[in-house]
Amino acid sequence: KPYINFAFLIIKTILSSTVLRKLKFYGSSGWKEDLLKIIDADELPAFLEGE
Repeated sequence: KPYINFAFLIIKTILSSTVLRKLKFYGSSGWKEDLLKIIDADELPAFLEGE
């Protein structure tokens, strides 16, 4: 995990503030609810808990 944080610190210096506002990082929860706001569950593969 520390490597990911370090890599993101470097990458975010390159990205514009507009792009940074669009990025969202998830842990093990909360991602499915947000994903289902933009895509139907029947379009998701089983490994993403689709139907």
